Amino acid sequence: PMLTAVREGHLEICKLLYANGAQNNIRRTDDSEWTPFHFAAMNDRDQVLRWLTLHGTLCADSSSESVEGDLIYPETSHYPERCRRVNRNIIRDLISPSCVRLVEWAKEVTQTHSALVMFLLGTLPPSPETFQSRTLQCLSGHPGVRKHIADFVGLEVTKGKHLRILRQVVDVLPSSMNYVL
Repeated sequence: PMLTAVREGHLEICKLLYANGAQNNIRRTDDSEWTPFHFAAMNDRDQVLRWLTLHGTLCADSSSESVEGDLIYPETSHYPERCRRVNRNIIRDLISPSCVRLVEWAKEVTQTHSALVMFLLGTLPPSPETFQSRTLQCLSGHPGVRKHIADFVGLEVTKGKHLRILRQVVDVLPSSMNYVL
């Protein structure tokens, strides 16, 4: 069901499936070794691709926050030798544009978040280091005020885990897109 929802671009169905036990399905492959990430990228489902990325589709497992760049292209080793090169180039041409847009979006989100944090820090009164570190801890651990400000300025992503994943997307994917299958 998750693959079908992704392929058709039904983000709300993906969210519903995920919330009702399909967390591991965002990394599950079909018979051709394609994941929901591959289907979303190939079909230009950018919103679904972003959501999948934020929920760890490019991570090794559900407990990991480490993005693995080699997951952006499907495995082709099971293809017959004569088909590998053609399929590899076709797949790269179909998936890469969506990955480029994903990296651009991740850069924009992380830069906006950094600007928001700098703004919040700039509004703090000068104080001893202990007070400031306590305030920073409060800002980073409690999303209340930060979430309201982020919502007001239109920042989509405020969870720490999601931001860590997006920072890795920015760092890892560009070099992985040059990876030869």
